[in-house]
Amino acid sequence: MTPPMLDLRWPDQRGDGARVAVECDDPDVASAAAAALTASGHEVAICVGPDAHHRCPLLEQDRCSLVEGADVVVNLLGFGGDRRHRVLPRVRQRYPSTPIAAEASTAQRFTYRDLLASVFVIDAPARPDTLAESVAVAACCAEPSRMCDSEP
Repeated sequence: MTPPMLDLRWPDQRGDGARVAVECDDPDVASAAAAALTASGHEVAICVGPDAHHRCPLLEQDRCSLVEGADVVVNLLGFGGDRRHRVLPRVRQRYPSTPIAAEASTAQRFTYRDLLASVFVIDAPARPDTLAESVAVAACCAEPSRMCDSEP
């Protein structure tokens, strides 16, 4: 049986904070990230990414309503050999103006330097207490007219 397509959407009513789509397949990490970002005033939606139980509309239909409605995307899916590693480049390709903060190790920064050149890199493992700062820097760096630090 084919797994269902993920169909995540933002509520119609918008809050005061930035909408942050967190792509993360670890429930504990996703929960901690959501709690930290929500405490900082952001609206947060979690996507587990493609797996054996969910298909990804971005990979299969070239669009994602969650990313379309996000002010910033936080990618904590990693760079494994499965379909999850295809999400970050597709987000960047399909939504080039959407700021992205992505978790990467030192080795991954080198291996994936071309892809990571267009995103704000969060040192792996990502820490919930610094995610709100990473989101702010990613959003700032996405606006060429604004000056921002390279570190949160």
